[in-house]
Amino acid sequence: MQALGISALLILGGYGGRIPPFSSNFVKTSMVDGRADTVRGRVFYVDSSCVYYRVTSPVNQLMWWANQTLSIYYPAENTAFVTARRSTTSGSGIPALPLPQARQAEGPRQLGYAPIDAKVRGDTVIRTWRRKGTGRGGVLDLTIAYHKGLTLYQELRGSNGKLNERTVFSKHERLDTFLMPTQIVTSRYDARGRVTIEAMNYAHLDTCPAFLDSLNAFRIPPDARVKTIEW
Repeated sequence: MQALGISALLILGGYGGRIPPFSSNFVKTSMVDGRADTVRGRVFYVDSSCVYYRVTSPVNQLMWWANQTLSIYYPAENTAFVTARRSTTSGSGIPALPLPQARQAEGPRQLGYAPIDAKVRGDTVIRTWRRKGTGRGGVLDLTIAYHKGLTLYQELRGSNGKLNERTVFSKHERLDTFLMPTQIVTSRYDARGRVTIEAMNYAHLDTCPAFLDSLNAFRIPPDARVKTIEW
């Protein structure tokens, strides 16, 4: 099972504003070869570098992304997997949470992208960034469309111009000054043109900071079996 879509390259939100800490129920559904897999639980968002998930179905699981490290703990098996990042710039795979960033250009620039194009079509702004990766990563073009402060979609294309991934944002709800897309649907295309669809839905968003006191539960017990992976 993928870690709730954390392998996605980048997902961005609307214009300006700061994303406040919040908690929310979530349902993530993946469609692969006509088969649907569903994951349910609750997410606790502290900031863009610190997010926690409590998965309740299909298995009990705690997962958190903090300090450039992804940790996954299965209480029933007392087993944990820890994936640590060697650096913030190397490598072709960049984990990003299935959550938005508050500023249009902040996320792409942090990930090594440079702006190459911008178009205006009515009230819609379409911006394209390019990242020159190494190894199998190659050149990646990231295009994001914004409409009146809302992110509409994001596209990722390889050096051959073929569409690798498209993410559509919808059903925005206001969190203080930020407009949060509560439905995020990503379509990924392989070399043969086959598509995998992932839909992430958030519900019952709550900006009460009381949940911050419960995050101590997200830890790996000293007696757990731990496998560490560097990338």
